[in-house]
Amino acid sequence: MRRVSCDNCGKIYTIDNSKLPNSISRVACKACGNSFIVEKEVDASDLDSSIDNTSDLGAVADLSEEPSSPTESQGIDASTNISWINRIQVRISATLIFITTLVLVGYAVLNYQIEKNTMNNEIGRLAEVTATRLSNQLVEPFWALDDQLLQEAVQSEMMNKQVSAIIIRDKNDKDIYLGRTRNAKWKVTDTRNEIKDKLLVKRTKDLIKGKNRIGSVDVYLTLKFMEEELKRSTIYMIITVLVLDLILFLSIYTILRRSIIQPIMNLTNAAEQISTGNLNVTFSHKTNDEIGLLVKAFQRMQTSLDFAMKRLGRR
Repeated sequence: MRRVSCDNCGKIYTIDNSKLPNSISRVACKACGNSFIVEKEVDASDLDSSIDNTSDLGAVADLSEEPSSPTESQGIDASTNISWINRIQVRISATLIFITTLVLVGYAVLNYQIEKNTMNNEIGRLAEVTATRLSNQLVEPFWALDDQLLQEAVQSEMMNKQVSAIIIRDKNDKDIYLGRTRNAKWKVTDTRNEIKDKLLVKRTKDLIKGKNRIGSVDVYLTLKFMEEELKRSTIYMIITVLVLDLILFLSIYTILRRSIIQPIMNLTNAAEQISTGNLNVTFSHKTNDEIGLLVKAFQRMQTSLDFAMKRLGRR
C-alpha cells in the first residue's frame, strides 16, 4: 500500500500498488474532480514489459481516500469544470448585449429629446393658432356683450382636450369677464380665478375693434397628453430593447454553441481520452472552417502519437 495525492487540491488517497491494472493509470479526484496520473511502481526486471503497457492508460481498480474510497474515473467531461459565468458563449453574448443595449439606450435618449422638442414646438404652435383664431371670433360678441356667442366660441375651442383653460379679460387686463377651465375629471367648468399652473403653455392675444383694444384672451394648453405620449413611447422603446436583447442573446448563444463551443468541447473530451492512452478516438466534426482545420490538426496529432507508441512498443 502507498499514498498518492491529488496535484490540484492535495487530497490524499491510499492505493494498493498490486491492484493497478496498468503501468500508468489516470484517476479522478473525488474532492475536486481533477484528473491525475498514478504510475505503478515496478521492479527493474519488469521495466521492459511495463513499457508495452504505457499506451493502455485506464482507471484505478482500487483507489481509496482516507478513510473512504472514491469512485472510478470512467471519463472526463471538460464542460463540467467550467463555471457558467466563464463560458465563452455567455461572455460573448453578454458583451454584445451590453454594447447593443448601450447603443439602443443612446438612440432612445436622443429620440426622446427630439420627440419632446417636436411636441413642445407643436403644442406651442397649436396654442398660438388657437389664441389667434379665438381672438378674431370674440371681437364682435365681446364688443356687443353677447355672452351666449362668447360662451359658444369658448366652448367650441374647449372641445380640444389639450386646451386646459380660456380666460377673457376686460381692457384693463385685471377683471375676468368670462373664464372656462377643467376640473380633476377634465370636465369644463366656469372660473373667475387666475390660472396659476406653471405646467401650462400660455398664449395671450388682444381683442382689437377697429384701432381700439377692447380686451384680451388667454389660452392655456396642457402638457399632460404630451407627457403621456412620451411615457408610452419610452415604455415601447424599453420593451423593444428588452425583446431585441433576448432575441440577440438566444441567437448568439445558439449559434456559438452549435458552431464553436460544442465542437471545441468534443475536441477537448477527445484530447482527454487521448491523454489516457485511447488513440482510437474518432472525430465526427467535418467542416471547411477554422474548427475543421483544428480537427484535422488533432487527427494528425493522433496519427503521430499512435505511430510513436507503436515504435515504442517494438523496442
